[in-house]
Amino acid sequence: MLISFQVKERQHQESLQLYQINEEYYHHLEEFKHDYKSLLFSLKITLQENKKETLEFLKILEDHSAAIFEKPQIQQLTNIVSPAVRGVFLKFLEKAESEKIPIQVVIPVEVKTIPIDLVVFIRCLSIFISNAFDHRVADQSPITINLLEEKEGLRFSIANKANPTNLTLSEMVKRGKTSKKNGGLGLYSAKKMLDVYENAELKIDFSKQNHCFFVEMYLASRKSKSAY
Repeated sequence: MLISFQVKERQHQESLQLYQINEEYYHHLEEFKHDYKSLLFSLKITLQENKKETLEFLKILEDHSAAIFEKPQIQQLTNIVSPAVRGVFLKFLEKAESEKIPIQVVIPVEVKTIPIDLVVFIRCLSIFISNAFDHRVADQSPITINLLEEKEGLRFSIANKANPTNLTLSEMVKRGKTSKKNGGLGLYSAKKMLDVYENAELKIDFSKQNHCFFVEMYLASRKSKSAY
């Protein structure tokens, strides 16, 4: 009973945190919409009078707009029904923001069904996203994450630009095969967990041409066949 209460309490806190983020976002959005006409009018006057001031004003407007319009990807988390899964994404979005890591999250439709054990799914999500964070190239290339519930199952994919490697794809999912100190268990552990499920398929690829590392996890619904 104590464990059940702790889980429910954690889910409640995650839902409350997400609600507060949503509320703050829409508050700022309404403020921005209210001021937008005034900003456009100011820009028009500045254009007529001074080119240098116009460029400075545009830079200020660009920075201010970015702070408002970059938040919608957090709003997509509301498409995830499971509070626990939302919590995983929220944690990594906060990490990306605090460490200034470019990230793009796309969850276009509501995700209602997780076709495998929830704990296993969450562990795999954390492994794949952590791997992208740990091995990304430190430039402005974003980590891109997609989560899509399809008619036949659930598809998760993540891609990030990474440094060249001499490891083969089969070596990447072997225990201890990593350049990171004390690492090597991530992809190996995820593959081992997913191998238990007949409806789970894991695709890993590394493009030597554009140095892009790609992971896709497809979980077929219990009544459907594999998509591959």
